[in-house]
Amino acid sequence: MTRYFRVSVGKDAAYLADALANNYVGTGWMINIDLTGQFADDWREFNKRFIPTLKETDHIESNVTAGLACGMTWTLGYTVSEGDVILVPTGQSSYRVARVTGPYTFTPGHGVVTQATRHVAPRHARAVLAERRTPQNTRK
Repeated sequence: MTRYFRVSVGKDAAYLADALANNYVGTGWMINIDLTGQFADDWREFNKRFIPTLKETDHIESNVTAGLACGMTWTLGYTVSEGDVILVPTGQSSYRVARVTGPYTFTPGHGVVTQATRHVAPRHARAVLAERRTPQNTRK
């Protein structure tokens, strides 16, 4: 069964152009650490092991923030499977859609291509899926 996940590629879609050009999605956390074989069956085990690492490598002070970042990384690296669909916000009230076509890979020195990179099908990654509209009265 196809599952759907929303994954941002940098604040305000900072890495969107690179992700589209190279057909990947990634979390951007612990970018110089190869997590191949490190995704435990339980996210709590993964968090327990990698929160201290993430706090050091990404200069995060809060355990809560580090826990959320680890959770995102675990979800993308462990839970997301081939055939699943990733919704990527463009930062302009729309999304790109990508179908996962490969397993987790690690590519050092490639910006946001990180520990939780998933290869995606380019024809899906380049199509605008839908516009997200925010009612004026809910904006701050």
